[in-house]
Amino acid sequence: MSVKRPREDDEDQPFLSQLGDRPPKTRLTRACAECKKHKIKCEVQAGQTACNKCLRSGIECVPFNFAQKFIDDDAQWKAEAAAEREQLKSAVQYLLRHSQLPELAAFANGQAPPTPSGPATSRSLVDPPTDLSGVATTESAPEDNGLVTAPMRILHSLTQNGALQPVRSAEHDPRDSDFIAQGHVSITEAEYLFTQYRTRLNTLLWAGVLCPHPDLEQSRQSSALLTAAVLTVAALHTPGREQSFHACYEIFTALIRDASMSRSQSLDDIRGLCIGAFYINSLSWRLCGLAIRMATEMNLHMAFRDLVQGHTEARTLVQLWYVLYICDHQFSIAHGRPPIMFNDAAIRGVDKFLAGPDATDGDIRLSAQLSLWPILTEAYVLYGTDPELELSDSDYEKLRSFSIAVDQWRTSWRLRSVDMPVYGAYPSKGVVLYYHFALFQLNSLSLRGISTIPGQNASGVNLSWDRREAANVAINSARSTLRLIVEDQDLRLALVGVPIFTHTMIAMCATFLVKLAVAFAASDPATTFKTRLVIPKDLSSLGLTFATANVLSLVTDLTRVLDEMTQQVGRMHLANHINSGIKTLLRRFSPPNAAGEYRYMLPLDAEDIRMAVAIPSTSEARHFDGGLHRSENGVPETLPAMPPPSSNTNERDLGPMLGTFDWKFDEDFLWPANTDDPGSWFTEQFPQA
Repeated sequence: MSVKRPREDDEDQPFLSQLGDRPPKTRLTRACAECKKHKIKCEVQAGQTACNKCLRSGIECVPFNFAQKFIDDDAQWKAEAAAEREQLKSAVQYLLRHSQLPELAAFANGQAPPTPSGPATSRSLVDPPTDLSGVATTESAPEDNGLVTAPMRILHSLTQNGALQPVRSAEHDPRDSDFIAQGHVSITEAEYLFTQYRTRLNTLLWAGVLCPHPDLEQSRQSSALLTAAVLTVAALHTPGREQSFHACYEIFTALIRDASMSRSQSLDDIRGLCIGAFYINSLSWRLCGLAIRMATEMNLHMAFRDLVQGHTEARTLVQLWYVLYICDHQFSIAHGRPPIMFNDAAIRGVDKFLAGPDATDGDIRLSAQLSLWPILTEAYVLYGTDPELELSDSDYEKLRSFSIAVDQWRTSWRLRSVDMPVYGAYPSKGVVLYYHFALFQLNSLSLRGISTIPGQNASGVNLSWDRREAANVAINSARSTLRLIVEDQDLRLALVGVPIFTHTMIAMCATFLVKLAVAFAASDPATTFKTRLVIPKDLSSLGLTFATANVLSLVTDLTRVLDEMTQQVGRMHLANHINSGIKTLLRRFSPPNAAGEYRYMLPLDAEDIRMAVAIPSTSEARHFDGGLHRSENGVPETLPAMPPPSSNTNERDLGPMLGTFDWKFDEDFLWPANTDDPGSWFTEQFPQA
């Protein structure tokens, strides 16, 4: 007999057999969602598909489904969490970028990247923030936690809640200044002008670094200032668009006034100011200074360090900083005024800029010009701008070293230049052109102290061997500049769209050669008038390689090139003024006599006018023979009658080409852009009889 205790399963078996094999039935809830919501009994009448509550309310009776409610709530929570995560990620990215730290991806696997050495991590304590859209805001100062920082940052920290804090202004929306939408310029005209700029001019400014937008719509959305600059410059370079030029010019100047007082700027605003500075002569000096100050507020001077540390997005900022440096030095040194920008790490590190994998042909052209200006800047600092201050014997040795540096610059950068569409070999030939500009600017300093004003006895100036050597370099460079323009097809093709600095230097070279011819002239003993001068055949007796006939012929050929060019630009373009001015100078020369001597007519003084009235029958009193410019029947053109001299006759009354030798150009070469008559400046100086 077994004494083993039976299993509990065996004991329950008879009971389970009575219940059968079916599992317990789960209790189901019929209540609809509406009744469940109000916690009332859900009653359904026989033959109805909706409960009494839903029938009375006239709504759809939907059975309550707890699982669906859970799914909906879960989806909503996940969506809100994902949105908040993206917000936090964007905020962290912004803080990392602003603090000059690596991107968020560099913190993978929980490993923090090494902290940059030097002052980079404290930059946010000194400089105003710049957001990722390229808009700098200087309305509030960040908290100052650094030991050594900018003095004004200390002041803002101490007066954080005081009256010294800048006034806050609303964020600027470019669409608020959309002058095209406001009807000031039609959309059809704006599209045409924008296309003209993109096609003819944009690539000449270092492969379009100043106008990166492919169409007008993108430009309008980004910056009204950039759009106005592009349209104004395009109208200036398009024949028959004088009305559009005046309209766009007024809009552009109004936007400049607003931008000068704004506390929020964008990179495209700076680009617009640069375009205006390069092409609109009446605004160039002021626009350049304003653009540089805006750029420093946006920390563009710090962008090169970011690029060296591997932040490739800083490359665009470095490009714009280089453009500002070129613009500043073109118009400051050439005007004889101190430049704002100095040779910082970015300027000295141009080779590192080009060593990156993203370097383009435009970057090479940009870097080529960038590398030239430090040489001329050093000469400016050494010699100053006083046109009466002659160089000493010790100065010429340093002057030779500057010329050698320019020679090395040409050798280095011409080989690196690459041809570009439409303009062919202009990049490399442009290097040669700027090479002659630089040599002329440097070596023409040797002629300081030699006046072209009659009566100051320029012919009595002693020319030492060193002085003659440098002067001949300047003469040859000025002559080579004009010959390049006259003879080279690629340069003539690009001349239409190059910035005004190139046009001004060409005018300076031409005027310099004419001034040199007159500088050593003597009064004509065969004439009644004292203002008629004898121009020597050449200056070989002074040791100068200067032949008057060759120079006047070359300058005359230049006017023919300018005649062709002015047909392709608007009447307000600087080339029209330059061409009119050079022709006015040439009309003062008579054909050479048997000895090869020329005659040159200065403005008449009071005694000459009295003599002309006393002897009206002589051809000498009636007109002066301008033999280089004759009419079709061979009769020489008459010299425009000169106005009576005032009691305080000064150097300006003697004509636009008289004065002293110095390579800086004064305001006489930058005539107003908004004049209706391109020859009005000369008409005012020499009105027709």
